[in-house]
Amino acid sequence: MKIGFVSSSWYRSPAGAFGLLLALILVVTLVVPVLAADPPAQPMNLYGAVTIDGAQAPEGTQVYAVMDGTANAIGAVDALGLYGSSAPFRVQGTPAQAGHAVTFYVGGTPGTGTGGTLATTDPASVTYDPGSPLEVAVMIGAVQQYTLTVSTTSCGTVTAPGLGNHTYAAGTSVPLLAVPDQGCCFTEWTGDTVDIASTTAASTTIIMNGDYSITANFVSQVVLTTASGAGGSVTDPGEGDNSYCPGEVVPIVATPGQGYEFVNWTGDTGTVAETGVASTTITMNASYSVMANFNFVGSAQLTVTSGDGGSVTTPPEGGSPYTYTLHQVVPIVATPDTGYEFVDWTGDTVDIASTTAASTTITMDDDYAIQANFQEVAGATYTLTVSSGTGGTVTTPGVGTFGPYAADTVVNLSATAAACYQFSSWTGNVANNFSATTTVTMTQNQSVTANFSYTCGGGGGGGYIPPSPTATPAVTPTAAPTPSPTPAGTPPPIPSEEEIDLSGNIDGSGVVHGDVTFSGFGDTIGVTIGDGTTALTEGGEPLSGITIEEVCFGYPAPPAGAYVIGCAYDYQPDGATFDPPITITLKYDDGNLPPGVAEADLVMAMYKAGSGTWLVLPSTVDTVNNVVTAQVSNFCYFAVYYAPPQPTPTATPVVPTPTATPTPAPAVGGGANVGAIVGGIIGALIVIAIIVFVMRRRGKGGAAPAGGPPK
Repeated sequence: MKIGFVSSSWYRSPAGAFGLLLALILVVTLVVPVLAADPPAQPMNLYGAVTIDGAQAPEGTQVYAVMDGTANAIGAVDALGLYGSSAPFRVQGTPAQAGHAVTFYVGGTPGTGTGGTLATTDPASVTYDPGSPLEVAVMIGAVQQYTLTVSTTSCGTVTAPGLGNHTYAAGTSVPLLAVPDQGCCFTEWTGDTVDIASTTAASTTIIMNGDYSITANFVSQVVLTTASGAGGSVTDPGEGDNSYCPGEVVPIVATPGQGYEFVNWTGDTGTVAETGVASTTITMNASYSVMANFNFVGSAQLTVTSGDGGSVTTPPEGGSPYTYTLHQVVPIVATPDTGYEFVDWTGDTVDIASTTAASTTITMDDDYAIQANFQEVAGATYTLTVSSGTGGTVTTPGVGTFGPYAADTVVNLSATAAACYQFSSWTGNVANNFSATTTVTMTQNQSVTANFSYTCGGGGGGGYIPPSPTATPAVTPTAAPTPSPTPAGTPPPIPSEEEIDLSGNIDGSGVVHGDVTFSGFGDTIGVTIGDGTTALTEGGEPLSGITIEEVCFGYPAPPAGAYVIGCAYDYQPDGATFDPPITITLKYDDGNLPPGVAEADLVMAMYKAGSGTWLVLPSTVDTVNNVVTAQVSNFCYFAVYYAPPQPTPTATPVVPTPTATPTPAPAVGGGANVGAIVGGIIGALIVIAIIVFVMRRRGKGGAAPAGGPPK
């Protein structure tokens, strides 16, 4: 510590610090007049400025002038750092003390401490001479010492200056550093903290203006446990346990996965800033556990197809595409036909568990289209099973099991109807299902059935059946047994069905989420249910599924001149409703059109048992792809339909009927002119009328009175 002591007769402002340690510079300008040659000596009036470590000395700092071991003068530094300015600082000696040294002290007790000479403008060795100007030897007085006692609570220590007692000179700035143990946090300094720069900072300082006792305080950390529900994760600070100091504000961020959205934070959310916001904060006043929750908001579609030699049986490719929730794991199974083997899956295979396994899984992270591929087993042969329904038989190759046939052999088929029946269709994979004479290609073991419709008694389907051409000889002729005649009657239908599962796409209110599309019966029919459609059963419950039955005969007959083209389709369950309406499509074979019926005139019609008639729906026809489209809001029979145009009645003009004029009988002989006869009759009538008029006038008037007429 440096102490400066400056003395001047007229200078009253603080001066800069000179010297090292405690310096006191006194510049004295004093003229002691010699009034007489005899003592006593006149006192010396001194004043000046005091600095400590280059700074102005605090107010009240004591200044002592000591001569011969006795305090000769005592003063105090004022608010401006000056001494002797407000009250005279007078050093007075006796003639006997002439030449004695005067020592100045700042602080402490007069005469204590060690001394040293401060350099002045003059030599430091000066003495007191009452008869000459005073020059003073300035000595360093005693320096005040203070003790700092440092302690700590558990869970940490103080590395600077360390625990225990430490002694420092007055005014010393002492660094403090508190270090917590692992799992602990520093909280604050307590005790004599008046001169600590920051009581909440682990690294700070204290100014030693007195004896001080201080304590560093620590606490254990608190733990934040984070977790997440399905559909996302906690990305900041991550999931699991994380430790923090009490009171720390911690950012927390929840990130939803594809197809999901953040909902809220649950758990110990009392100090979570915003529980409904994915990115927020939590104040760690204690140990907490929170969870991020998410909602599903998306779906993905799977389209499955197959190459020659097999099919996708799980899920059935006839119902493709299928709609699933995002990230759902879906089993897929490919089944080869007889004589074929599975090769691989191709297409969008990034999330297929195994592309070379016929039975595997696919994770629906996006919309995918995949295909099952097969290859023919060398030397494969196949059998053909032929049967017929009521009302006819198969004449080529007959009824029964035929073969074996080499792969790709084309076998001719010919069906013949019995009396009161007509051929309706083939069931099976034939070239033309609606022609009595057709073929089947032996790419696998095949089964075909000939179907017939009843025509006597009005019970048939009413659809147009093209005439059957002459049967073509079979490739492998085999004698077939002739079935016994069947009594007349309505044959039972041989329907097939397709199903649409809506359970994964409909909520408890019956609202469909995501577009649902379906095609069946070899793409003959299609159904599209739009996102947001309300689909309910007749009882008002959510519709979990749809069944579609193909009816190729036995459906209600249309009126005369109208035709059902191909098969009808019965959509179930009865009473199901859709708001808004759904879209259905039906495909037709233009080879089945009756003569004179144009494709552009086709429509879709519906049949309801309550109405007893086929009703034409507003529809569109695509003559390029042979598809008719309509929108429906409930279920019944639907079919591609032709209705003959209704003739427009022609208006008949109303002609008034003239009144008949009596025609006189012709004269005997018939030679008289008719006009002359009519004219004669009219003339006679006129004469008779005049005579009658005159006679009536005379009868009414009588003889004129005497004297003439009145005046």
